[in-house]
Amino acid sequence: MKSACRQFTKHLLPLLLTTAFLFASGSAEITIHITPDRHATVREHFSLAKTQEFVFLASPCARIENLQIDGMPEPIPAVAGPWITLRAGVDLAYDAVPISPDPRSCAVPLVMPKLVLESVSLMVEDAGSGLANVAFPHMTHDGNRWTALLPAVPSKVTLDWAQGSAPLPRVPLETGLFYWNFVGLVTVLVIWTIAYLVWAQRHA
Repeated sequence: MKSACRQFTKHLLPLLLTTAFLFASGSAEITIHITPDRHATVREHFSLAKTQEFVFLASPCARIENLQIDGMPEPIPAVAGPWITLRAGVDLAYDAVPISPDPRSCAVPLVMPKLVLESVSLMVEDAGSGLANVAFPHMTHDGNRWTALLPAVPSKVTLDWAQGSAPLPRVPLETGLFYWNFVGLVTVLVIWTIAYLVWAQRHA
């Protein structure tokens, strides 16, 4: 048994080192500016070891407009699934416009890189919309500003107002390729792990 463990460690260590090299780390600074008409202007700056594609989760209550990546206008891809992929970049800017003109609650989608980050600085600032709360854990509230230091980019930040129209009913979305890619990755990892343990046991 000890021999099998030594063999497992011997072969697993190079794999872990390779994985750590491939998954580049970095940080992000995200600011969300809420206008008096409850539109959200989002600015995201990433410090990455290498450029990566981005993804965001489509929101049923807000649409993304005026998207720019590194200062260049970028069209929003038309896809069926909830996860939408964008090209690589460092600086992103866009507007999240509520579908309802006066929402009582709305989830602002955030663009995320396809890698693991070391830290994420998030700030939400209200410029007169009457924002009552930012429904997200570990947010520090000071006047009209909410801030947090997070280990990853959240897929959305929910904004709440004291008054407004009721939230729109949830519309089920197709899972899209992102879901099936994730399922395939997990399946491959499980099969590989089982096969490796069987091989290690036989060669112990």
